[in-house]
Amino acid sequence: MTDEESAADEFRSRLDTLADRISDAQTEAALDELEAELDSIKDEINQTEFEVPDAETAEDEEDEDDDEEITPPDEELLDTVDELSDSIEEKRGPYAEDVASEVSDAASTVMRSDWTENGVDTVQASVQQFFNAVPDVEKTTSSDPEHIADTLESVAEIIEDEMDLHPDEDADIIQQLLDDVDQLQSALDDAEVWSDLSVREQLAGKGFYDVLDHQKDFPPELSAIKVYEKRDQPEKIMLALDMLDSDFMQEYCLEALGRIGDEAAVDDITPLANRRDETAIKALGSIGSEKPVSSLLNHIDSGGSLAITTLRALGEIGSEQAVEDIAEQMQTDDDPEVRSMAARALGMIGDTRATDPLAETLEDDEDNAVRGSAIWALRQIQTREALEIASEYESDQAYLVQYEAEKAKSAISS
Repeated sequence: MTDEESAADEFRSRLDTLADRISDAQTEAALDELEAELDSIKDEINQTEFEVPDAETAEDEEDEDDDEEITPPDEELLDTVDELSDSIEEKRGPYAEDVASEVSDAASTVMRSDWTENGVDTVQASVQQFFNAVPDVEKTTSSDPEHIADTLESVAEIIEDEMDLHPDEDADIIQQLLDDVDQLQSALDDAEVWSDLSVREQLAGKGFYDVLDHQKDFPPELSAIKVYEKRDQPEKIMLALDMLDSDFMQEYCLEALGRIGDEAAVDDITPLANRRDETAIKALGSIGSEKPVSSLLNHIDSGGSLAITTLRALGEIGSEQAVEDIAEQMQTDDDPEVRSMAARALGMIGDTRATDPLAETLEDDEDNAVRGSAIWALRQIQTREALEIASEYESDQAYLVQYEAEKAKSAISS
């Protein structure tokens, strides 16, 4: 046996002994001592030069067992050190901060969950039961989840900072608190949230059907949405939009929100528009808020009905931010219907920066419908320059262009 082999065996023996002592350790102080001793052994291993098997020896040993890979002694020993270090960590605690962390997690659960009325009752009772179990803590709960969560956080701070729980001397108390908070978390997991109910139960619980004296339509949600639209109350319609998954009801909700025109609905509708829902895009156009303009501009080069619907919506919104992108689409898109709608959108916006690109389209586009839209847009801009450009085409061969030119000339003279 070489000196290096003897050293490796000695380290193995010391680590085996240390493993037994770790298994028997009962206090934090004992674990601290063992951790320091383990660190010392690790330093010794790192400072020891072990013999690396030469190629011939390694080949002979591999022939004896092809499936067994030869590990250098230092790597093997350091792996054992890591395993023992993990064992020490597993033996530690529990600590007061472990309890506090679990209580904070419970507070987060209370705060972020959408509880039903029954769920709130369960939460309140379960949290109060936990408070009653915490030594020297007198706390009461309310029916407000936010207040309950705040109170739980304050109890977590008391447990960690004020109760002075020692991991050895108060181990039983700490473990009991962990069991109590685990029971609390289980109760919170079982408490009723809105997602546990059917969609109709959820809507009923949120008062969605309270406006119905009798049902004229089926499904009843349709009747309720009609009532909320007449009352200009978009909130309940947005609730239905979020919860109802039928295409028919989604479309009706979007149309109703568009007719109401309340900007409060924009944030709920925009994600649907981002998913290329044309009814949602139409609704945003009807509402007229500039908030979704950047998102809508992503669709103007999508082609077909999506591009046309989006351009119309941008025109209805009337945002000057969109002028340059729309003008570029008018001049470059291969589809004459898209070019035509882009021209009309520019007219609806009425920004004077569109005058030159509209004049170029009127002069150069080969499609008379597009030219008709361009001259109509020039007339909507209403500046003298735009009207004079349009009036020059009163003898144009295309009737639509000629008609708009005559109206422009009349507007100049009036």
